[in-house]
Amino acid sequence: MALEIRLREERGWVRVTLSGKLSAEAGKGQYQRIAGLTQAKGINRVLLDTRAVTGRESIPEIFDFMLRTYPAEPGGRRTACLDLPEHHVSARFFEHLMQNNGRDFRLFFDEQEALAWLNSGQP
Repeated sequence: MALEIRLREERGWVRVTLSGKLSAEAGKGQYQRIAGLTQAKGINRVLLDTRAVTGRESIPEIFDFMLRTYPAEPGGRRTACLDLPEHHVSARFFEHLMQNNGRDFRLFFDEQEALAWLNSGQP
């Protein structure tokens, strides 16, 4: 099954749900698509739900994906990422890369905690 992305606007934020097989190739251009849709609507808070994604890239593949695929962040966007605990190693690595690149990005394994942070002013 190919990577599928669904967007649903909530009260002042967007839920982005990914499902299917994740790969670097499948992810190319998706960041720009999501960023474009949120910018067009003036929304700067995103809940990125990756719990239904199958497959994960290796640590070197994640690093390469970040270097080659992610553009510079203009700032102002807050992203709470939901994932499953069994993916914590690759998910935490991705979180660190995002934060080291200046993004307001946090990983969560609990949806209520993610939403609380997303809607708070706390770093």
